[in-house]
Amino acid sequence: MTKTATGVPCQTVRMFGCVLRWMSVASLVAATPASAQHVLQGRVTDTTNAGLPGVEVVLPALKQTATTDAEGYYRIVDVPGGPRRIVMRKIGFQPLNSFHTLIADTVTLDVRMAPLEVQLPTIEVTVRGLTPVPGKLRAWAERRERGRGTFFDDAFLRQNEHLGLKDVLRRVNGLRFVRFADRAGVAASAGARSTAFTLAPRTRPKGVPNACYMTVYVDGAMVYTEGNDRIRPPNLEDYNVYNLAAIEVFRSAAEIPPEMNAMGSDCGVISLWTR
Repeated sequence: MTKTATGVPCQTVRMFGCVLRWMSVASLVAATPASAQHVLQGRVTDTTNAGLPGVEVVLPALKQTATTDAEGYYRIVDVPGGPRRIVMRKIGFQPLNSFHTLIADTVTLDVRMAPLEVQLPTIEVTVRGLTPVPGKLRAWAERRERGRGTFFDDAFLRQNEHLGLKDVLRRVNGLRFVRFADRAGVAASAGARSTAFTLAPRTRPKGVPNACYMTVYVDGAMVYTEGNDRIRPPNLEDYNVYNLAAIEVFRSAAEIPPEMNAMGSDCGVISLWTR
């Protein structure tokens, strides 16, 4: 008995016809390669069955991607057949990673994504009430609440009253200290002088180097500003930290509060409050 290449007896036809039938089957298998192009489509929903927009659908091996529309639908065309890994991800949801064999011309894959439950570390929040301040420091306390500038309260100054004022102010980034040429004192400088102060030569008091000196207030009263060329900038070494109850520093025009934004204050402001 003659058998075909598949081992099936060839009883009803001649040997030649059996061989032709076997070759036809082999040709049919060969005509359906794994590389045939397919369409992958579907809808992504959440646990309430509502469409999820913005889900990224990725075929990593093929570097093909799609993003779901407003109703959660997606579609990827020209996908080679065969087993494919499919990844779906969206911020706030658990990613999906699965394998599917693409055989049909159009493969519909609907999935549901669950929210990603993230266990955040416990955050302890301590609410601290405002420390009572003397009446004259109410404006200082209000400006501190606004969050602009650098502030030193009485508790900090009591811990550092052994330091000089210049040493306390060194904690403020961006300040520099200019010693007068006659060694008679030190003043604070910050920022750069505005155009209004550079159009014409300025006359400095004797021994005062050319710099952008900060405006100085003491107990709410202005004692120096860049607008007056005849007054020497205050000497920081004349102020004893022991006698101060609070300090506030505004390094630039962006920090200076409106009530202290006087002519010449664009070099910054130091406000000292005595005990």
